[in-house]
Amino acid sequence: MRNRHRKRLMMPLLLVFLPILAGAQDDGYLAKEKSLWFNSSNAAGIGVKDLQVYNTADLGYRFETGSYHRMQEGSDCGTLGFNTQGAAKVGNIQLWGQFSYDNITANGTRFNTLVFNPFDERFIYNAADPVVSQWKRQVYDMEFKLSAPLGKKIFGGAHVRYSDRIAAKQQDPRAESTSYDVSVSPSLVFRVGNGSSLGVDLAYSHMLERSAPTLSNGSVLQNVYVLRGLGNFTEDMVGSGGLYTMYYTSDAFGGHIQYALDSDLGLLVEAGGEYKPTGLRQDAVHPRDMGRANVLDLTFATQALFARGQFLHKFRLDALCRMTDGIEYSTKQVQGSGWEVLAESIMSTYSTVSADLVYNCFVTEGGNDGSGSGSGVGSGAGSGGSFIWDFSGKASFFAKDDRYIAPASRFSYSGMSLTAGARRRIIFRRSTLDAGLDITAMKSFGGRYEYAGVRSGSVPVNEWYPHDLNVLTADYLRSGITLSWLHRAAPARRNGHGTRTSSDNSSDLSYGLTFNAAYLSAGAGSGTVKISGTGTGSNSGETAGSDSAMPGGSDSAMPGGASTGGETVGAAGGSSGAQTGAQTGAENGALIGVKAGSRLFLGIGFKLIF
Repeated sequence: MRNRHRKRLMMPLLLVFLPILAGAQDDGYLAKEKSLWFNSSNAAGIGVKDLQVYNTADLGYRFETGSYHRMQEGSDCGTLGFNTQGAAKVGNIQLWGQFSYDNITANGTRFNTLVFNPFDERFIYNAADPVVSQWKRQVYDMEFKLSAPLGKKIFGGAHVRYSDRIAAKQQDPRAESTSYDVSVSPSLVFRVGNGSSLGVDLAYSHMLERSAPTLSNGSVLQNVYVLRGLGNFTEDMVGSGGLYTMYYTSDAFGGHIQYALDSDLGLLVEAGGEYKPTGLRQDAVHPRDMGRANVLDLTFATQALFARGQFLHKFRLDALCRMTDGIEYSTKQVQGSGWEVLAESIMSTYSTVSADLVYNCFVTEGGNDGSGSGSGVGSGAGSGGSFIWDFSGKASFFAKDDRYIAPASRFSYSGMSLTAGARRRIIFRRSTLDAGLDITAMKSFGGRYEYAGVRSGSVPVNEWYPHDLNVLTADYLRSGITLSWLHRAAPARRNGHGTRTSSDNSSDLSYGLTFNAAYLSAGAGSGTVKISGTGTGSNSGETAGSDSAMPGGSDSAMPGGASTGGETVGAAGGSSGAQTGAQTGAENGALIGVKAGSRLFLGIGFKLIF
């Protein structure tokens, strides 16, 4: 029945893409890089300067494995994915759309009982267990952008996105999670003369995630931690009237303003923010408020683009400041009508600061003498969307500081990374070969985990957070290669000099294979752990668990402290939970300052351009 429901939701959106399924042969990579408005949050801007027509479809499989990972990530993870996207112009309306599907299997995860993505700070109030488990996930994602002129100097647009997710934990205590996320962003762009434009967009999104804890073996109850933050938790169980179905709901609002310049220098500056309050309630029949996360994102982005002969240069700066308040409720059960909220207070704060500076230098097929049909930067350079070389560099900074107020706890780390890469495109008579190489070096500035509560002897305090801190504060080196081969279904037309022309559309179909591989090697973590006070891990038979995994080269500011942990019963191995804070403080030092491990990434795919 759920499949029928999803088909009804998908089909109207898929119809939006039908006008796009016709056009020239091009993978759209350079066309999107040259469109500064496309890489902003304002969809109306893609009509200011036409986005080149392209259509692609990709089917691939990605796999990663290794000991370098956080606890809630898989020691190995496989993803079967499909994506199709394209751009077209119908009359005066500029369109872009994409649809993707991912089927993900993660093995060796711990400390996530309920939610699809435990690293999303909207879900800091979660439930966790230390049982080593497998998660299966499916993601359906579709979106489109539309821009149309509303007058001589005004463009209106809309960006609509729908995402549907299914996830299931495969070992007791297990859960089945279903969620959807819908966002709508109307926008306007005003041309104000001298190549300048002003833009504004508003954004609204609604999210619902329903997670139902359950047991395969109903005769064995499973204890879980109901997370409050950074090692603080209460206890409950799955089965026999324990945890009921959990409901996460969010209605988010935001907006951005933009300034753009289209001349010999292409420039776009954007600033904005989004407020995402997300509440957690347990049980639909007798609802009980469990917590609320108020997430505020402030963003700033700048893009600059200019051409010199065959060289097209692009700079991009993205900065994020994220502030999250964790609000807890004091509730009282009311006979026959559920639960009443007596008081609420901010008990935890999470802050993230990150910045990425990216540079690309494209060596294009033809020069930029300003004779292209368009106006502004890049109208002559690589006008057919093809390049010979792509040189790239990236510098990233991130800092995370998460705190729980009482009892005082803190999880923080910071660092920076540098990436350099090069990609060569070789064009043959009927084929194209792309080969790329990149290398990333990560330098940690250190971090700390401090805990001063009564749970000093618990598994989360002594295993989860020290392990994740060691991973997040480890220096690493990551190197990778990419290969892509495309074959044209019919010979490309050539000019009088015997060279292929950039705008050649003699065939609307190309097909080929892609391959990528990367290897990450990490050193020892540089964080410190301080556990004070005397406390116990309340449950006996707590599992010591096994290593877990984090994909190297993941988000620049991963919310390592955004999810918190707790204990469960019934897993093999474990500590008695009767240790004092002094004992555990000495013992968990074995998890800090040790080699964080390595990780291997592989991917292969089939690509179609039509």
